[in-house]
Amino acid sequence: MQRIPWHSYDGNRRSHEYRANFESAFLKAVCSLELDMDSLEFKDAHKYSDEEIEELLDFKSDERIFVVTEALRRGITPETIYNITKIDRWYLFKLKVIVEN
Repeated sequence: MQRIPWHSYDGNRRSHEYRANFESAFLKAVCSLELDMDSLEFKDAHKYSDEEIEELLDFKSDERIFVVTEALRRGITPETIYNITKIDRWYLFKLKVIVEN
């Protein structure tokens, strides 16, 4: 589900107070994990070279999404990440939008 409408009614008029897209819904979900994080930054990113980040992409863990966003931040293409992880390209491009903003 990409949009989550939250409707309010004013008489017969219906207005949208809140309409989330994937990016904001995803960030809200990450914040709700109670990991003491408010962004998609990989805490230990400074410890790893670009090559090591690519190797970490292949390792399935609860931190993998943070590794993916760090790879995007470092300029590793969504296509390269797809070839390693097989995460759907649609999600990778949406994560790229988050990282770039």
